[in-house]
Parts: sequence; C-alpha cells; structure tokens
Amino acid sequence: MKKIWFLIIMLPVMMLATEDNNNGMSVSLEDAVNMAVSNNLTLKNAGLEYNGTLVNAATSWNTLLPSGGITLTSNFESLQAGLSASINISASKIISIGKSIADYKEGKITYLSAKNKVKKEINELYYYIVLFEKKIELQSSKVAILNGRYKTASLQLATGSISEIDSLTHDIAFKTGGYELRKLKDQYNEAVTTLKNTIGMYDDKKIIFTGVLPEIVDTTTDEKISLQNNNDIALAYSKLQNSKTGTALLIGDLLPSLNLNYSQPVYSSVSSTNFDAASGNLGFSVNIPLQWLLPFSSSQSAIIKNQLAVESYRNNLLATRQNVATQVNTISNSIKRLLDDYETLQLSESLYKSKYQLSVKLYASGSSNYLELKEAENGLFESSLAILNAKYEYAILLLNFKSILNNEE
Repeated sequence: MKKIWFLIIMLPVMMLATEDNNNGMSVSLEDAVNMAVSNNLTLKNAGLEYNGTLVNAATSWNTLLPSGGITLTSNFESLQAGLSASINISASKIISIGKSIADYKEGKITYLSAKNKVKKEINELYYYIVLFEKKIELQSSKVAILNGRYKTASLQLATGSISEIDSLTHDIAFKTGGYELRKLKDQYNEAVTTLKNTIGMYDDKKIIFTGVLPEIVDTTTDEKISLQNNNDIALAYSKLQNSKTGTALLIGDLLPSLNLNYSQPVYSSVSSTNFDAASGNLGFSVNIPLQWLLPFSSSQSAIIKNQLAVESYRNNLLATRQNVATQVNTISNSIKRLLDDYETLQLSESLYKSKYQLSVKLYASGSSNYLELKEAENGLFESSLAILNAKYEYAILLLNFKSILNNEE
C-alpha cells in the first residue's frame, strides 16, 4: 500500500522530469562558458604550452647541478675505474634561470588571454542566440496575427465582402512574414550549432537557453578606470621584460665562466695499487671569451639587434596602453549614447503600442484602411525590435568593457 501511495505522489514529479528531458538540456550562460573552457581544443593546447613553460621554470635551476659519472679504462692487460664530477658556473646559466621564469610569466599571460578570448566568444554567441530567440518570438506573434487576418480575408472573399486584391494583400503579407520567420530560425539554428560545437556538445540534444539579455542601466562611474589587469598590456610588458632578459643573456655569454672538476680512482685490477684520498684530482679552469674584444663580432651584433628589439617592445607597450585606453573611452561613450537612445526607444514603443491599439479598433469598425493598420503594426514591430537590438548592443559593449579590464565580476 505504501508503494502505491509513493508512486501516486512521485508520478507528477517523474512526469515533469521526463518532460524536461524531452524538452532538452537547460544551459545558462555560465554553463556554456564553463563547458567551453573545459572542452575547447585550442584552449587545451594553450594550456599544454603553458604547462611546458611551468615545467621549464620549475626545473631551470638544474643547469647549476654538477655532472659526473663512472669512468672505465683498460689497456687489455688491466682495468681501472674512477669517479669524476664537474660543475660549470657562468653568468649566462644564472641568467637563463631568470629567462625561464620570464617565459613562464609570459606563457601564463598568453594562456589567460586565450581563456579570456574563449569566454568572450561564448558570451557573444550566447547573447546572439538569446537575441534571435526574442526576434523569433516577436516575428512569430506577428505571423500569427497575419495568419488570422489571412484566414478572415479568405472567408470574406468567399462571401464577397472584400475584393480579391484585398485578399491577396493579406495572403502576401502572411507569406512574407512566414519567410522572414524561417530566415530567423535558420540563423538561430546555425548559431546554436556553432555554440554546441564550441562547448563540446556533438549530439542532437536540444538546448534550452535560460539566459536573458541584460537590462540597460547606467554603469558609468567617475572613478579612474584601472588598466593594470588588462591582458594585452600585461603581455606587452612581459615581452619587454623578456627581451631585456635576452639581452642580459647575450652579455652573460661574453663573461668568464668557471669550471670545477674532480676525479677519484676507485678500482684497479692491479692488486698493488693503493687508493687514498690523496689520489683524487681536483682542478678548475676559467674560460674568458674574447668576442667582446672583436669589433662587429657576431656576439656584439646579436646584442645590438636585441637592444633594438627591446626598444621595439617598449614602443609596442606604449602603443598598447594608448590603444586600450582609446577602446575604453570609445566603449564608455557608446554606453552613454545608448543610455540616451534607450529612453527614446522606450517612448517610441509606448507610442506605437497606443497607435496600434487604436488602429486595430478603427480598422475593425471600418473607419481606417489596411495600409494605416499595417503602418502602425510595422511601427510597433520595428520599435520592439529596436529595443531588443539595443539590449544586445548593450550586452556586447558591457562584455567588451569587462574583457578589456579583465574584470569578470
């Protein structure tokens, strides 16, 4: 009996769950972004490259470790074995550790930039899909009205209440509206397919998009905007520092290097051989490069070329800062302009709603013709569409603004 009551209670829940599964998979904007970050192959490759720079930086100190081994020598009459070890200390090796760390920092910024790019693309595509859902909804309601008028006109034509030309006018309007609706659906399906491929959904499961276009609100501030988190600026700065380290590395190759070596015999087939600590051999050598004494040597030329590259990276950093500041200013002005326009668009939609409602009444009473009704109807449709487009434009502007500032909050 308890099982029966349990089934009775759970049946509606089970039916709802089945209905949700049949309808498709609900995907929020956050879900889409997370799936893209997890499944995007380009981003995965960027992550592998970043991990490579991390490994190089973490193990760069091993260039200072001594090298050595066991040496076996024989003259076919006797066999001797010994241990040997050596270590090379140079400025270039020490600087190369810093170079590996600089490469790691640059690799990290490159990876974060790639990740930010994927997130931005998914946001743009998701908002585009939501926009077209609203456009399809708006066009569908328009087509439904046109269909009703077409059916009414067909009945009126049969009774002789209207002329054939008037009936054809409604027929053309209905079919044109249907054609526009199909075009919107094709664009929508194409965008959905692109999104599914990007986030790694390769099945035919339907997606239910739960996100909405953001409402247009004033997000401007009088506070000074910080660009310290901008990835483009950070990457340009990292390249400059890396280039400076490259110059130091080239100079380090011209500095003296010290090599310490030690050898110790440990075995001989000649039984009379006596090994003790004194039999070990410790030595050192100093290598002093002379390329710096030669004018226009390849080493000096490489340093000069690298210094020119440093200046180029410095100019690129300044240009990047100016470009990013210009982008921020342009987007801020666009948002302010959109805020002003949005009030006008809302007022326009409200007026067209009133005009359309009045036109419907006048047309029904025979006090106005179809062209006047169509004009009011198109005006309402276009004003509603303009508000949708404004919300989409605002969403993209806000997205670009946050992307430039590297601010995901």
